[in-house]
Amino acid sequence: MKSLCITGSVQSNLDPFANTLQKAGAKAAAPALRTGKMSIAQWHEKVLATETRSRLEPIKPGRILDQVAMDIFLANHSHPLWFWAHENSVYALDYWLEFDASTHFVLMHTSPHSALTAALEKGNENNALLTLETVLQTWCLRTNAILNFYLRHPNRSVLIESSQAIRDSSNHIQALAKHWQLPLQTIENVSTPKASNHILELYLVTNLLQRHPYAMELHNEVQARLLVSPVSDKPDNPPTLDDALANLLTRRKSLTSAQSKIHELEQRVHASEQTVRQQEENSHHVVKRMQEAQVQLEQEKLVLQSQLNELMLEQKKHIEMAEHVRHGKLLENEQLLNQLHHTQEELEWCMTTDENRQMELEYLKNRLQKILPHAPEYWETENIELYDVDSENRDVVGWRLKNVYLDNCFIPKLEFKTRQKNGIAGLFIERTAQSKAATDWLRWPSEYQDATELPFIPCTGAAHFGNNAILSRLGTRDWGRLLLLVNYLIAYLDSLAIDNMPVGINGHALRSGLEGLQAVLAKWPLVFRFDNVELINKDQDLHYQALGIRLNNVSLGDNRWPMLEYRLATVDHNASSFGENPRLEFHEQCRNILQNWFAESSDLRGPRLELRFAKSGAFDTNVWAMLSDTDRLLISGLVGSLPFQLASLEQSNLTSSLHWEEWKRVGVSLRKILAEYSTRPQPRNRDMIATA
Repeated sequence: MKSLCITGSVQSNLDPFANTLQKAGAKAAAPALRTGKMSIAQWHEKVLATETRSRLEPIKPGRILDQVAMDIFLANHSHPLWFWAHENSVYALDYWLEFDASTHFVLMHTSPHSALTAALEKGNENNALLTLETVLQTWCLRTNAILNFYLRHPNRSVLIESSQAIRDSSNHIQALAKHWQLPLQTIENVSTPKASNHILELYLVTNLLQRHPYAMELHNEVQARLLVSPVSDKPDNPPTLDDALANLLTRRKSLTSAQSKIHELEQRVHASEQTVRQQEENSHHVVKRMQEAQVQLEQEKLVLQSQLNELMLEQKKHIEMAEHVRHGKLLENEQLLNQLHHTQEELEWCMTTDENRQMELEYLKNRLQKILPHAPEYWETENIELYDVDSENRDVVGWRLKNVYLDNCFIPKLEFKTRQKNGIAGLFIERTAQSKAATDWLRWPSEYQDATELPFIPCTGAAHFGNNAILSRLGTRDWGRLLLLVNYLIAYLDSLAIDNMPVGINGHALRSGLEGLQAVLAKWPLVFRFDNVELINKDQDLHYQALGIRLNNVSLGDNRWPMLEYRLATVDHNASSFGENPRLEFHEQCRNILQNWFAESSDLRGPRLELRFAKSGAFDTNVWAMLSDTDRLLISGLVGSLPFQLASLEQSNLTSSLHWEEWKRVGVSLRKILAEYSTRPQPRNRDMIATA
């Protein structure tokens, strides 16, 4: 990426060359994406408006305008060659030189003849000589500043004659492209004829420059250093006094001719005035007729006023009648208001009674909570029925429970089977057509949404192998309820006499199988669990993308947290390399969850702990080493469940435009990197978390 700063003494000489650069493939500077979309021209005006020192001294814009300049460069950084053309950049040459090393400077030189001739054409009649002296002085200051900058930085700047560049733009574009290796296209070489100066103006300019030899010396010094060989703008034979007088006489003749035309126009105006006076007389007659019409309208108005009075009397009668009706309505409303007050008093009494009952209910609830720990085997249920499912297979037992309370969750109807295998009783939760209660007290995995039963039967192998995956993927709440259900079933069998056991059911074997299941669940590997996952926000910047994720009711062994919020993010250099540098971000609200949380990074997004990964398999072991064992187990469990979290978020955000497949690949990548790191020989805690 390269940029060109085009500046000089006269803005009107910069714009044509800038347009030619655009045709050759360069791009004009776009405004800043932020900070009010300020353009670079507005930036120069802002800087010069706030500067109190001499304009030829180096400018110091300040931090805010520095940031605006950075935003303008960021808005244009994707273009191989961009530019701006502004005459006030003369005062900021040193600033832009230090601001960006890829910026080059095209210094457009305007001859003193052109500058003074342009000033004469503007026609300032007051103190014309003083005005020309001021223009020449300003030209000398600007040209001297441009020349000094070029002499100090010849590798970063070039000098170009503005009028010559406008007439022969093709050769100048080719010279720039060759000088700095710029990606500019060759354009058609269209030469324009030199503008002819009026002899009188040229005579005055030449005489004025003879009194200021320094200006011509400065002009000649710049001409000697032009990128393209100069072609002199001065006429071969400077005009003499006779030439100037002849030109003046010619202009006077033209002025006389113009005055004659003005006289003709004045006569035409006089004729038009006479026409206007005739029209005014006609208008006077029209006004007279309008006055007569107005008298007639006044008479009609009197008639209408009489009719209005009659209507007002009739309206008064209607108002009196309406007032009588309104009075009756007021009496009726008063009665309704009295009834409303009475109803309100009754409602307040009912609300007070309800509050007292609620307080009494809360009091009884607290008493019950104190009593229940002293009777852990007590299970509140209306009816429990056991039945033999298969007379040929005594290991399968059916259960029907009615009006059951499980962890303060009311279940009107609960049906399941127990099936014993290898001394362990597996649970098969049923979902019947008459009752969907199972979906209320227990969340079914997505792959079992259409199934009639949900199997909870441990098998030999890892925590996520076979049917073990169902148990390992249970949320915190569902895992606790499953353990509680098994405990209650064992307690119920303990309280039930063997003689009362239904025919065909081996009570001892059933109890032993449930105790085996209880022992297996008690020794279940450490698993990261949560009840549900939410997408709380998303962030997408030029190189930064992130998902804000919230996990509710999180648990890891005996550790419980009501909520865990974190961000899954990636920093990429271009759009085609998504997931190149993924990371986990834990902001300050995780301080009470991660024991060794510290502000590893802090910027506009706030202080946070970042755990960085790389697509190549790299991993920030320095941050990992500073975490406690519990922190590592928690993050390992979180990373292990990332694919499941992202799949759940995709199902709950179907209308979102996020690229879920790419995010899921990032989750799998993080899990693989952390798993490979965990398998390397290194000192580690003997408690290992079960990951997929």
